[in-house]
Amino acid sequence: MKKKRTRAPAVKRTGSYRFTPRFISVTTRVLMGVLLGMVALGFILGFISDGVAGEAGETLGTIALGLILGGFLLPLLVAAVLGGEAIMAGGGIIGFLLIVGLVMTAAGSTEIGRDFVGDEWMPGLFSGGIILSVLAVAGFWVIGWIMKVPMWILGSRRTYQRTDAAESTDVDPARSVRRR
Repeated sequence: MKKKRTRAPAVKRTGSYRFTPRFISVTTRVLMGVLLGMVALGFILGFISDGVAGEAGETLGTIALGLILGGFLLPLLVAAVLGGEAIMAGGGIIGFLLIVGLVMTAAGSTEIGRDFVGDEWMPGLFSGGIILSVLAVAGFWVIGWIMKVPMWILGSRRTYQRTDAAESTDVDPARSVRRR
């Protein structure tokens, strides 16, 4: 009787991303298109709203502001979530928290934020946003370190040391040498 061959489960190689380079490239292009399209449409509506009198002009201005803010925030949110997921399963929550922290920081330092939360919450919103953003960036570094994703700070060397060549299964992009 022939023995059935079984395949080993697909395992992510150390130092690689969970998404294919093609997926990352296409997603980046789509998100950049959404960003540019929404922001451009927001500016166009903003200029049109300047020429419209009354409540209709205010409504167009509000829609324009929403398009401009959404044009930046939506692609950033999707990119941060997918970036976290590309590094490690469940890492998307770190990307989500990063964008929430950035929005809290921005809202905590603007008049629009003051209108939404009031004077008494402004310092907490701003400080909480900074703390959440810093923790999220640290979270990205931690999951990158766990998954041995090559990381640099302003061109510095990697933040993790390679193990013995016999144990290592990752590819060093600087050398482009595969180990089998």
